[in-house]
Amino acid sequence: MNPSIHTKRCLPLLISGYLIAFVLTAHAQQAVKSDTYQLAENIRYRPDTVQDTYSKERCVLDVYYPENGNDFPTVVWFHGGGITGGEKFIPNELKEKGLAVVAVNYRLSPKVKAPAYIDDAAAAIAWVFKHIEEYGGNRGKIFISGHSAGGYLVAMVGLDKSWLQKYGEDADKLAGIIDFSGHAITHMTIRAERGIKDTQPIVDEYAPLYHVRRDAPPFVLVSGDREQEMLGRYEETAYFYRMMKVVGHPQVYLYELDGFDHGAMASPGFHILLHHVNELTKVAPEVADAQEIATSFNNPLDVAFGDPYVIYDDAIGRYFMYGTGGGAKNGFSVYSSADLANWKNEGQVYHASNKNGWSDSTAAWGGAYWAPEVYAHKGKFYLFYSAQWKDNPGKELENFRIGVAVADKPTGPFIDLQSRPVFDPGYPIIDANVYFAEDGRVYLYYSRCCYKHAVKSEVADWAKQKGWFDEIEESWVYGVELKPDFSGIIGEPVLLLRPPEKMDDAQAEWESRSVTSREVNRRWTEGSFTFKHGDTYYMMYSANHFAGENYAVGYATAKSPLGPFTKAANNPVLEKNTAKGGEVTGTGHNSVVFLPDGRMLCVYHGRTKKTGDERVVFIDEMGINEHGVLTVLGPTTAR
Repeated sequence: MNPSIHTKRCLPLLISGYLIAFVLTAHAQQAVKSDTYQLAENIRYRPDTVQDTYSKERCVLDVYYPENGNDFPTVVWFHGGGITGGEKFIPNELKEKGLAVVAVNYRLSPKVKAPAYIDDAAAAIAWVFKHIEEYGGNRGKIFISGHSAGGYLVAMVGLDKSWLQKYGEDADKLAGIIDFSGHAITHMTIRAERGIKDTQPIVDEYAPLYHVRRDAPPFVLVSGDREQEMLGRYEETAYFYRMMKVVGHPQVYLYELDGFDHGAMASPGFHILLHHVNELTKVAPEVADAQEIATSFNNPLDVAFGDPYVIYDDAIGRYFMYGTGGGAKNGFSVYSSADLANWKNEGQVYHASNKNGWSDSTAAWGGAYWAPEVYAHKGKFYLFYSAQWKDNPGKELENFRIGVAVADKPTGPFIDLQSRPVFDPGYPIIDANVYFAEDGRVYLYYSRCCYKHAVKSEVADWAKQKGWFDEIEESWVYGVELKPDFSGIIGEPVLLLRPPEKMDDAQAEWESRSVTSREVNRRWTEGSFTFKHGDTYYMMYSANHFAGENYAVGYATAKSPLGPFTKAANNPVLEKNTAKGGEVTGTGHNSVVFLPDGRMLCVYHGRTKKTGDERVVFIDEMGINEHGVLTVLGPTTAR
């Protein structure tokens, strides 16, 4: 089963007196399978009768297409550069995605003046209509897109039908228009050509806003973070979105990419582009292959787990989800699903009272049976988990250790491998995560608990000066090699992640919110999940109080399984959305599902107003761009 995933949310946001509904969707491209791709370069899209040297030089395009594909969609891509610079290119994020990409050059100011470059864009798009079938594409699945100046050009050609009519084509035959942070008002370069300063906005026949219409093709608007975008660009985009809604356009979408400026927003924007290409070209369900039908998650899922972890069993052909709670008593339950959307409770699969049980179910938190993760290994299934250890001569409140149990099936029953934890570091530990390396070695990652672990830091000193807390306790993430039979560890644990010591550390603000909100005198680094992408190891982790609204996810990278790890500049990648009109808080302790086609899904728990203190499961898409930047398209809600 290779399900496509569809989730969405509506975030109300008040801008200039208008209530704007953002429909955020996360989806991956339904690809036409092809082993190889071809690139045809520097094809002239204007007729040979055009003789001037500059037009011959600039009015060319490249076609990147699946060699063995057919009926595939096409994205006509226009570069940015303020209409004064830039060169055509095939975006890496669109390569090998089962579609064609046509990259277009066009003439630039000041060598030409408006509307020459708009006319070039129209001529190039008309060429695609006339010729894409020669490459195997479907002329009914042509999307036009571009970044900045390129976004402006596609908006103009897609909205003002006269440009394509000149070349015998109909703009309404476009499958969609996807505008990455293009001007909605008259372009600044056109204003400059007229001697109008760039701070003076105008709206005339060269402004997409002037041409809003309800019968335009589906329109997708993608903007960077309003605080980091070019001055006024987000507000232009939002107003354009509102006016398209006012005239009654039924398919207009607006995205704001938090944390990304005007230049950087294009890379994560391609995930949105691919989603809409897939949605708008999707085959009707009655004729589509069952594995390629989009499935709605309806976040949050009807699964009351904390710390969710999902595996796929090839033999059974189903996904299995384990987690904390979910009705289990002194142990763990499991849910199963064929499509990651509809889940069935398969009952309790681990009981602490099994013959090798080592935990104390009478201890605090009902024995604290937390954070189960199951791994298929050499024909068996191994469940790693944390619980209160019954060997507790000091009567510590938090006496957590990590154990491992084994079963023949993902539905258990799981029996502890031995009547003791995997190892005893001398302090409480939770949140086991296991990584199986390519060289055959196995690594265990875990979190040392905050309990009785007060740490000096500038944040702790600041909180004490404020009179809030006398000390701050911290949890830290460690890694260590496991013995091949999981009976113990090899060598000493290595400290991998901890909360920032310095106030000016870029991670300090978001990782210290439980302290700065005066919620609790603890800072957490826990719930780690480690995987390898390319030659880089990624460790996702959660920070802040697990029971509070500030629980959030970040990540760090390294070149070896035991680090050193460096935290990412775009952290946090998953956090509450209430400040933007959403209802999700406490997003954290995630795992990752890797689909057969290479896509990744982030599985995590959170809370909503409806669920209250109860943690429920969410699934959202995530991705890593060509620069190694990880992003999660969430949290999303559909109900």
